[in-house]
Amino acid sequence: FGTAIGSALNFVSDSLLTPVAGHRENVQTVVFVMTDGKSQETDEFVADAASRLIGNVDSVIALGITDSVDPAQLRTIAGGPEQAFLLNDFDELGAGVIADIGFSALCNAQSSTTTSTTTTTTTT
Repeated sequence: FGTAIGSALNFVSDSLLTPVAGHRENVQTVVFVMTDGKSQETDEFVADAASRLIGNVDSVIALGITDSVDPAQLRTIAGGPEQAFLLNDFDELGAGVIADIGFSALCNAQSSTTTSTTTTTTTT
């Protein structure tokens, strides 16, 4: 099937960001998207899915691993360069990397009046 980032983003919007799946509107919602390639879907499809997701959460953090990732597409998924991160390979993905990236990106995100956070991770 290949890489289908837009479909993964739509899955998050349609299936994971629902009350039945545990999503609560009164807490800050952060979505991590990790990919090791460029989506085989059209750029427009990915952009539409990303825009829809970004409109429903507080922050989308996009993490691209390997040089097969399209940096422009990664920035589109994240809604801007501040939330998009590139790693050369999976060896760079240590235990503290996600925490460091998440903390850094959340500092760039809009502040919320609540202290709870719901995190959803999607891997394509």
